[in-house]
Amino acid sequence: MALVKCHKTLYNPTFDENTGKYVDISPYKKHERNRITYGCRCDVSVTITTRQQFCSHIKSNKHQELLRNFKQYSTPTENIEKDVKQYRIDKELLRRQNVMLREKSIKLIEELTKSREENAKMVKEKEVDKKKRDSLKRSVKELNFQNKNKDNEIEKMKTEILETQERMQYLQSQLILEDDKYKEIINYE
Repeated sequence: MALVKCHKTLYNPTFDENTGKYVDISPYKKHERNRITYGCRCDVSVTITTRQQFCSHIKSNKHQELLRNFKQYSTPTENIEKDVKQYRIDKELLRRQNVMLREKSIKLIEELTKSREENAKMVKEKEVDKKKRDSLKRSVKELNFQNKNKDNEIEKMKTEILETQERMQYLQSQLILEDDKYKEIINYE
């Protein structure tokens, strides 16, 4: 069993800025279900629940009289009540938006904190890598220096070997000469 609304909403005509008069615009759409029940200021006993009832009601003389003099029937408190209602709606929308923005800001702060932590880790890793690179550069320089020293030592050894070979050749030639002399002496006797 469905509940039925028994609260009436007061129908208010719309002000047309072009003509400067109040006009009736149907609050119902065609084939609309679950319609709001409206009452009219022109007659307390009027209850409107369908588009057809609305169209027949706005043609009545009482309602036409209401349209001509609607400014007198509308009170400033009604306008204030509408404004207060709109302000409450706006306030609730802003409150919801504020809650959503707070949640979003909390998420963004968490992401920022994570990125800062990752950045700090990366900076530390970069420093460690820089130290390793510097250490490797020093090692390479030392090895290059040692390599140059070794090259110099090799060159010295080569020259010594050459000198030694030359001496050996000289000594060999001297030995051959001495040998020859000795042979001559032996042969001479």
